[in-house]
Amino acid sequence: MKKVFNNGSSHDKRKIMIEIEEEAICFYFFEQYLRQENYLQVEAERRSMCGEDDLTEDEKRNDEFYWIDKDEWRRNVNNWHNHMEEKNWFTNEMKEWMNDNCNQ
Repeated sequence: MKKVFNNGSSHDKRKIMIEIEEEAICFYFFEQYLRQENYLQVEAERRSMCGEDDLTEDEKRNDEFYWIDKDEWRRNVNNWHNHMEEKNWFTNEMKEWMNDNCNQ
């Protein structure tokens, strides 16, 4: 499950995508995420056409800038709320969405 949010920082207008995976909550700068996905698609296609080896699992990665263990969020949600409120990019909208969707 993924959703894109406005950045909470008044100095940073990059949108932030949050993805809730089976075991983790991952945070990406949305445009950077899209650029990497596009690169991976183009590179995989190029290698296929040239008869080169497929992308390795490490090469296929699209790394997040921040992540939280999903079970840890659920177990200590109030502590995580306090911790995340210190992040200037984190918003109440993100917190509410995470709370609503981490139990699924």
